[in-house]
Amino acid sequence: MNYLTFRSTFSTIMRRSFFIGFLLTSSFLVNGYAQDSLAQDVPVITEAFSSTSIWTLLEQAGGIRFPIYGILIIGLLLIFIKVFELIQDRKSQKKLEEFGFSTMNLEEIRNTINGSSGFMLSFIMAKLLNVFANNQNTDYLHDEISTYNQLKQDEFATFKQRIDFLSDTAGALGLLGTVWGMFLVFSTGSSEKETILIGMGVALMSTLLGLVVSIILNFFTTLTQGFFTKHLQKVIDKADELRFRLIEISIQK
Repeated sequence: MNYLTFRSTFSTIMRRSFFIGFLLTSSFLVNGYAQDSLAQDVPVITEAFSSTSIWTLLEQAGGIRFPIYGILIIGLLLIFIKVFELIQDRKSQKKLEEFGFSTMNLEEIRNTINGSSGFMLSFIMAKLLNVFANNQNTDYLHDEISTYNQLKQDEFATFKQRIDFLSDTAGALGLLGTVWGMFLVFSTGSSEKETILIGMGVALMSTLLGLVVSIILNFFTTLTQGFFTKHLQKVIDKADELRFRLIEISIQK
């Protein structure tokens, strides 16, 4: 793990820890403030909570829940599109992966690659053939593979930055709901349990919703990154196989 990755991971952990700490602190403060007035109604509240659906609980987050829902939908949609693209690319190159270039001559290799197009492996192989045909120098082949690898890594990093932004925004909106809920509790100066419960409902549920959405997006992004890394590595390995065969052909000439 390099420094930039460590710093990004540490920053994310600190943000999540801050949200959770704020949530727990808010719970303890209001618990001590309203304990006497709520003690006599604990059985009633417990019974009501046990019969309440998850959607009813989420409604306590107030209007802040709608942009958080929107972030979740957009994030999952982007992840789904990326996974779909990777799966389609994986299926498209499967036939080309089965060819063994070690026994093919240059013309057979060219015909095989020209018959396949529209996916990552065919693109990098066509690029290698083009470089080899124009320069007749195999020293450039490794550079082409490295450049292509870095290009794809950068493209995925851009995608990941978008999802990370959505994840951080969901957490920030949860924190915003927390601040607003605490403002509702303390700005009135009222000790009535209804006022306290409404404010804390907004504060706690918005924070909980923001954290859950952030965790969901981070989880699926991590899975997608693993799938992408594995797929790209297969592309690079197969491109290296072609590179070695081109080197052999150049030596035989």
